[in-house]
Amino acid sequence: MGKFNVVICILGVIYLVYSFLSRNKVTIYNISCKMVVLNEEKFLNLQLYFSIVNSILMIIIGLIIALVNLGLTYIIASVLLFHTINYLLRSVAKSKKYISFN
Repeated sequence: MGKFNVVICILGVIYLVYSFLSRNKVTIYNISCKMVVLNEEKFLNLQLYFSIVNSILMIIIGLIIALVNLGLTYIIASVLLFHTINYLLRSVAKSKKYISFN
């Protein structure tokens, strides 16, 4: 097992704990995003659900990469998946009118 494979699992667990600890705060990982929250309670719930799914996927992908001993491309793909899910959160929240962008 490579050390980067285990790091993905550990980061997934840390992100899961972080998502529960910061469930009452808006966390968007794109700094250039100027966002206005229209419905804070529903957005925070949606953000929590996406964070849970994101961290579980990170743990599962990290375990698969560690067990099968896949290469660096799969590790980079897991990072891209993390950012894709966060982008999907913004898209879903915008379509449900929980947020708007200036």
